[in-house]
Amino acid sequence: MLVSALLLLPTIFSTARAVTVYGQIPLAQTVTGTSGTKATPTLPAYDKTLLQPPAIVEPAPGSAYTLSLQNDAAAVNGLSIPHVGPGFWGFSIEMSVLNQVPFLNLMANLVERSGGVVVRIGGNTQEFATMVPFLEDGKTFDKEDSGSTQTTKTPAVLYTIDMFYMAANISSMLNVKWFFGIPFNDSVNWRLTIAEEAQSIVGDDLLALQAGNEPDFYEQFGRRVTYTPEMYSQEIEQLITVIDANDRIPVKNMLLGPSVATGPWTPEQVWETGFIERFKDRLHALTVEHYPNNNCAAAFGTGAQIVDPQDIFPEYLSHTAAVELVRPYINSGNLAVAAGKPLYMFETNTASCGGFAGVSDSYGAALWAMDYGFQMAYANFTHGMLHVGGQNVFYNPFTAPPTNQSGFNQWTAGAIYYSTIVLAEAFGKTNTSRITDLGGNSGSVYTPSYAIYEQDKLSKVALFNYMDDGTNTRDLLVTITVPTGVPVTVEVKYLNADSVSTKDNITWAGQTLGNQYEVDGRFKGDLNIVTINCDTVAGTCVIPVPAPGFALVFLDNAAEQLSVGQATQTFATTAYSKTRNTATIDPAVLQTSNGHSGGNRDAYWSTSAGSTSSAERQAMILPGIVAFVAVLVSGMWVVRAIVHSFTAARAVTVYGQIPLAQTATAGYAQATLKAYDPLELIPPPVPSSPPASAYTLNLERNAAAVPGLSIPHVGGSFWGFSIEMSVISQVFPFLNLMANLQERSGGVVIRIGGNTQEFATQIPDGSLDFGHTFAKTDSGSNQTTQTPAVLYTPDMFYMANNISEMLNVKWFFGIPFNDSVNWRLTIAEEAQNILGDNLLGLQAGNEPDFYLKFGRRSTYSPQMYTDEVADLIKVMDDNPNIPVKNMLIGPSVSSIEWKPEQVWETGYIERFKDRLYCLSVEHYPMNNCAALTGPSPGNPIIDPQDLVDAYFKHDLPMALMDQYRESTRLAQEAGKPFIMFETNTASCGGFPGLSDSYGAALWALDYGLQLAFGNFTHALLHVGGQDTYYNPFTSPPTNQSSYNAWSVGAIYYSTIIISEIFGKTNTSQIVDLRGNFANSYTPQYAIYERGVLNKIAIFNYIDDKTGASDSQVTLNIPGGVPASVRVKYLLAPLITSRSNITWAGQTLGGQFTVDGRFRGELNITTVSCNTAANTCIIPVPAPAFALVFLDSASEALSLGQATETFSTSAFTQQHNTVTYEPATVSLSNGRSGSDRDKYLGTSYGYKESGSTALKLPLFSFSLALAILSGVWVVRARALL
Repeated sequence: MLVSALLLLPTIFSTARAVTVYGQIPLAQTVTGTSGTKATPTLPAYDKTLLQPPAIVEPAPGSAYTLSLQNDAAAVNGLSIPHVGPGFWGFSIEMSVLNQVPFLNLMANLVERSGGVVVRIGGNTQEFATMVPFLEDGKTFDKEDSGSTQTTKTPAVLYTIDMFYMAANISSMLNVKWFFGIPFNDSVNWRLTIAEEAQSIVGDDLLALQAGNEPDFYEQFGRRVTYTPEMYSQEIEQLITVIDANDRIPVKNMLLGPSVATGPWTPEQVWETGFIERFKDRLHALTVEHYPNNNCAAAFGTGAQIVDPQDIFPEYLSHTAAVELVRPYINSGNLAVAAGKPLYMFETNTASCGGFAGVSDSYGAALWAMDYGFQMAYANFTHGMLHVGGQNVFYNPFTAPPTNQSGFNQWTAGAIYYSTIVLAEAFGKTNTSRITDLGGNSGSVYTPSYAIYEQDKLSKVALFNYMDDGTNTRDLLVTITVPTGVPVTVEVKYLNADSVSTKDNITWAGQTLGNQYEVDGRFKGDLNIVTINCDTVAGTCVIPVPAPGFALVFLDNAAEQLSVGQATQTFATTAYSKTRNTATIDPAVLQTSNGHSGGNRDAYWSTSAGSTSSAERQAMILPGIVAFVAVLVSGMWVVRAIVHSFTAARAVTVYGQIPLAQTATAGYAQATLKAYDPLELIPPPVPSSPPASAYTLNLERNAAAVPGLSIPHVGGSFWGFSIEMSVISQVFPFLNLMANLQERSGGVVIRIGGNTQEFATQIPDGSLDFGHTFAKTDSGSNQTTQTPAVLYTPDMFYMANNISEMLNVKWFFGIPFNDSVNWRLTIAEEAQNILGDNLLGLQAGNEPDFYLKFGRRSTYSPQMYTDEVADLIKVMDDNPNIPVKNMLIGPSVSSIEWKPEQVWETGYIERFKDRLYCLSVEHYPMNNCAALTGPSPGNPIIDPQDLVDAYFKHDLPMALMDQYRESTRLAQEAGKPFIMFETNTASCGGFPGLSDSYGAALWALDYGLQLAFGNFTHALLHVGGQDTYYNPFTSPPTNQSSYNAWSVGAIYYSTIIISEIFGKTNTSQIVDLRGNFANSYTPQYAIYERGVLNKIAIFNYIDDKTGASDSQVTLNIPGGVPASVRVKYLLAPLITSRSNITWAGQTLGGQFTVDGRFRGELNITTVSCNTAANTCIIPVPAPAFALVFLDSASEALSLGQATETFSTSAFTQQHNTVTYEPATVSLSNGRSGSDRDKYLGTSYGYKESGSTALKLPLFSFSLALAILSGVWVVRARALL
């Protein structure tokens, strides 16, 4: 390493890129510049063992095969998430040998290709590391006995503060980012100096701090008497508490964990402790560590059987090795992405305890490391860290010379280092590269292949040939065909060597770093890139791949990597001395090594070689892992049992979904589909008696002084969603849209049900044609919206639960109420069993006041409904499959045929309050049923233009709320939440031009705030199919979302804003201010948080582009105003606009363009206040909504795009499987159901009488779209 060599680098440069070395005196070495000998033959880093290449396994794979590739990523199944950040491979450097690595020129090669490098300083030695003020002879590092019993004889490291300056100075020269580790050997007296100094000195170049290294071995290594995953999680909690109290650690959210070795514990055992949910806000990333094998018996004489490297060599020369190494972590990858965290393989290499002679330092190991790295990236790992030990290991990517006489001996680059170069070039710098395992050549494990897509286009193809028989007979000819056409030529870079067992003469595109003792970090030789002529008529390119060999095929002849051989930035260093304790160092040493060997480094064995333990323990671990993988491969993971889905991170696992009667062509929405209706209404005229344009709000600072405040809002986003059961295959929640709400409010509540729940019947898996999850039949109902009966499989619940594993989404389901004699309680049984704590409640009856009108009962009354609920409770009490008895929801009346008070009069609340989760109602202000079914007496077709004035003012929200004031009072007395369980602008799908307008967003904002003021806990906006106007979000009209993305209705913005208004504190209270003489066009609300005035919400419903109706609102706060306030605006060109709607300058996009992420720059207005007069004047355009933040540090002011976003890849089961285009899932995070464009949405709320229901034919919706945004229909409970 550069040791404290780089301490004051920025201040004492006398030559460009000079490295200043302070006080490092090599012990047991001379300080003259002329002595030095070759490495001692026994040092493994310089071992000369050459193994025999394994025999070719017969029958050998075909020597010629074809890869049929798609040019567009949108057409490819199973692509990984994009690789973001520096090169995929980074380095894990054992703390005790830090003075030997890293070598700047080798790092520069990677920075040139990938933009940066990540380096971890730690390992087992970090656990006993102690910072001291100084060491003898000016050293930066020293070692002493740690007392550890582990196999690798880990010493305790003493270090000085120079370690951090060294890292910071490296980062001043190259884009190297660092990880350090907090010592974990004493969890009572935490030593946090590493965290303090790293944050202070390394600054932004510090990425994270590891909290525990391989804690699953702590008990075995004698670091704890007993130790369990729960005990580890508890220690993390203790650590966080100590960090929180430490002012010298200002950044509190950069921990890494759990870094288990997958030995005594699996990662799942840690996840089961709630590790992710408990600590995700404090974690930079999730981490694991693992080595495929160990060589501890040979390295340390443990007494176990010594492994012959020749016997194990074939295991590394097969694609199976990479696949099986990654397989156990796919579930962890899913969970990491669900939590919005990267997943790192934080320490790995060919084998722990230093690797194997002849294996770990061979060309075959380079092939293995490339395959392993690609496979991890394919499974959505963000980085893998190759461990670097001292001179006594075989596996080093690079090793310093054996003495400080690098005038004689230079550095050595291990074969495995080339793999880091290749992956850096494969993924590049764009942060868009995605990879897929092609499984070509009939899936041969000796000839794996990958395709890399960059900026959504096929960019590169990686081709392996593991075979080596000493002849050319096993060379490959790989034909690449692309249906849309191939370029005239492609360029190919080869990683070549004479044999899989060779250590020398390895070349990448004709260049080499040199053999042992020859490496100065710069590539030597001429760059040799092979040009292959393609057959553009046949659309093919034939790529030769020697045996053994690796080829990286570039389809873009202008790719930056084709011009990269030697890094443009190289380092020659000059030695400067301290004024005391100075070693005289030959400048040639530093010129070639960019570092210096530490004292006595040859005398110490390498430490922390990975998952090392006693040989007996290791002998048990590996077969256990193999057995576990075998279980997965055998298909047990398909069973709804104990194992989470082992698919790629955020994978969409879709079972048995075959899209019926769908074409693969692009197409925009049919004009008749209401969700895409282009109608835009005329804004209402300016009121004839307009409100005052300037007015004052006299506010109280303290909530205690405000009469009429609401109860505190508790429990996530106020607005949730009610999703009609029959159309969840179209609108099941779009995760990025849900993530926006979670970011602001902490969670989202969703109801699956509606009128279609009343006829819903669960049937066994496989009972529906073509493996569907949903189908519909005629229900016999005569209600207006022609409600069908829904048939569903248990996948519905797994789908919901898997969403909840990614986001904090809680669910309501409904018990079918069409037959109160033979209760069908499967929904209750399965929902409780599968969803567990993610299930909030079960609705007992949907709009029962309409049962008589809709023909579901011959006579019916509130008392009869209450009696049926009592009957239902008795049946549930007798059912052991419904263990939770107190989660019913009711009465959910529509307030049309019955008023809630009529139900309360039956004694409903008193009789059932111990069995109720909440009280509920449903209501829509109007209906548009006549337009759907035809006019009837008393139910004419309504022109939406006639309604604009009614919706676009405060009167309507107040009237909607007023009818429930007595009900909310009773709910509070009973200690129950009160929820508006289904609502929107109008039943039967809403009104064109109104329900999807900016004015509807203002109405929903006002309505939601008014309900909260009236002590509602939540309100659920109903979401129908594509044949509704009022949807907050709508999926694309066909399954070709590579052409059409999602659409967001204007009303969705109201859910975002109310989430920001109430936030996450569970203390927000609201009051309707009734300012400006209670004018209905300019309502206002004040929000108090933690008992103090926090925000003011101001509306202007008037549409007047002259500026005459713009409001100037003076806020007067007797206790004093801040120097300035911040204001977010919801704006649109007109109150009737359907597009160009922005919240604080950002928009989600227009029709067919929404991926759920906000676009544009966050624009928050700062308004200066008059502190002398205690006033702030807030301008509010006409029309507009303004949210005024009195607290400039409010979390909501930093919220634009959610920090956790989702793009997904489609993975399938092997039976009844539909092939999905990843672009569909990436853009829409979902897919349209079969034939969905043909059918009307159902259950739009309360419905007036209409014509007799039409008979719908039997049809099915593909659940594909129900898998929106990475939702897995995985039939397995997560180990959480």
